[in-house]
Amino acid sequence: MIIKHWKKTFKDGFSKGYLIYFFIVVFLTLVIGLSIFLTLIYNKETKSFEIVKKDLNSTLADTFLGVGATYIAGGLVPVLITYGFGTSYLKHRTSRKIQILKVRIMEEKNKGNSLEQKIKIQNMEKNLKTLEQKNKLDHKIYRLSFYTLVGIGCFFVLLTLIFTYI
Repeated sequence: MIIKHWKKTFKDGFSKGYLIYFFIVVFLTLVIGLSIFLTLIYNKETKSFEIVKKDLNSTLADTFLGVGATYIAGGLVPVLITYGFGTSYLKHRTSRKIQILKVRIMEEKNKGNSLEQKIKIQNMEKNLKTLEQKNKLDHKIYRLSFYTLVGIGCFFVLLTLIFTYI
């Protein structure tokens, strides 16, 4: 039971849209990390890239700090943007549609009993049932991929602390 729950959570948390965002953040982080690293090892006097042995720890610490901060920002920004929004809005919008459809069905029933109106009422009742089913569904925003980015970012910040104090 627990394995099925985690399997579903993982599958929903890394669906197509979330995976695209995840890889965009990973790509941007790699670009930022490489640019920080190459900027730090570039020697302006000789116009070449060289790693100075005594500055290696600070160079790696600065690079990891930039990478970690980018991962954390890439994970926290969508969490903060989507927190509290979307779920209640979708539910209220669907419930408003249900109320409007119920009123329209009552109006059509009061108008008369022609064949066209009966067909129209049946179609409206089918739409009402589908909207009620949709309203019962839990509109959830899965944030597992965002939290994974924050976790990776915290790991790189921890590496920064390690390289700083070595």
